[in-house]
Amino acid sequence: MHFLFLGTEERFKADISEKEDITRSSFSFSATLPEKEKLHKYRAVIIPAIDFLQTEIDDSCFQMLPVFASGKQSTIRECFEYGCSDYLRVPWQEDELLCRLQLQNKKYPSQNDNFPWANNLVFCLDPLFAGADSYRLAAFFSKNRGVAFSRQELALALNLKNANGRKLDMRISRLRLALRASGCFSAANSIKCVSGAYIYE
Repeated sequence: MHFLFLGTEERFKADISEKEDITRSSFSFSATLPEKEKLHKYRAVIIPAIDFLQTEIDDSCFQMLPVFASGKQSTIRECFEYGCSDYLRVPWQEDELLCRLQLQNKKYPSQNDNFPWANNLVFCLDPLFAGADSYRLAAFFSKNRGVAFSRQELALALNLKNANGRKLDMRISRLRLALRASGCFSAANSIKCVSGAYIYE
C-alpha cells in the first residue's frame, strides 16, 4: 500500500513513533503536491499540519483520495476546519494510518473503484483484511481477467492442495469480503461464478 508524504524523509521519520517498524506500507516523498493525474498511484496523501494549513489544495484532490494532516493536538481543530480528511497526531503509527484509511474507504465506498490500479486486485486489498490466500487469488484473477476457470483449474493453477469445491468457494468468498472491506465494491462484485466456473469480469 503506497502513500505520499508531503515533506522530506527526515520529517517523516520525526513524525512517526520511534519504535515504529513500517512493514505493510511504502512511502514516497515530495516537497509539493503532484499534478492530479499522478495522484492515482497513492492510497492517501499525508501532509504535516503546518504545511497543510499553508498549502492551496484543489477541492478535486479530496474527491480523488484522502488527504491526512499530521501534527500536534493544538492544530487538529484548525486542520479539520481547513478540510483535511482525517488527522494523525504525532507520533503516529502504521496501524493507526491503515485503520483511518479504512474508515475513509467506508465513508466513500465508490472511491477506490475509480482508480486505474483498481484493475489489479492486489493493489485494491487492504493488508488489514487480506491474507496470503486472498493475495494469491487476487493476483491470479487480475492476470487472467475475463477468463473463466473451473474450481479444479483454479486449484491446480494456484497449487492448492486438497482444495475441494467448498473450500475454494470459501477462499473466494474471503477475497470478496476483503475487497469490500477495502472499499472496492465493484471489484468484489466482478468476481462471479458462472455455470460452475469463476471469472473476474
